[in-house]
Amino acid sequence: MKSHKRISVLLCLAILCVFMFPVSAYQFSMTNVENYDSQTDLYPDGTSSHAYVYNWLTGQGWSQAFYHVDTSVDDTDFATSGGGLNNADFHYHYGHGDWISSVGYLDYSNYPTSSLVRTEVYKKWGTSLISANKWVVLDSCWALLDLQWGGALKHSHGILGFASLKYSDPTLTNTFLDNCITYDYSLYTSWRSATQSVLFEDGTQVRVVFDTEDQLQNDHLPGHGTVASSEILDDDTIYYDYWYT
Repeated sequence: MKSHKRISVLLCLAILCVFMFPVSAYQFSMTNVENYDSQTDLYPDGTSSHAYVYNWLTGQGWSQAFYHVDTSVDDTDFATSGGGLNNADFHYHYGHGDWISSVGYLDYSNYPTSSLVRTEVYKKWGTSLISANKWVVLDSCWALLDLQWGGALKHSHGILGFASLKYSDPTLTNTFLDNCITYDYSLYTSWRSATQSVLFEDGTQVRVVFDTEDQLQNDHLPGHGTVASSEILDDDTIYYDYWYT
């Protein structure tokens, strides 16, 4: 009987291992638009931001799904036709944003010729429960003043970004991930603390938008705390918070 019990325990452990992915199974991606035809260039801030993302996450055993820069950044990176950021658990975007007629834009290198708006990604992030993507950072001015970006969240969990003009500072990226990884803060708390520290007293409006309240309050990077369940039945409800630095 003892030998049979031991076999049963080992089988149970083997089954659990199938569903409990190691940290090395996680992937991140990044888009960086820092050189523009008709807007102020952000170089080298976007490059520095990518270095922080890359070093922090590969240091945790994550792998990079893709890194696209300037003119190589387009709609497909944002899963407008499948793939793109849906292949990565975490996506970070760096670049200019805009706000026109109550619509938040992400500006591409040749803006205003091309850009991304939330209608192009409606229900496109986390298209199924097995889709990798969980979180997107939009390190851009203005975009999240348009709360309709929350409509992008099918089964993805959350978007972190800004609802006003902001200063370009890659130190924010470093501080945010330091909070997530070194201190095991939730993504929401990490973003809030980082923005209030790095952008102290400059009046920036910061926002986060999540698919469920549990995700907003309790999502952490894998290996650094809880990750709330994905929403099984999409109810078209979002949960958000905002603050000023």
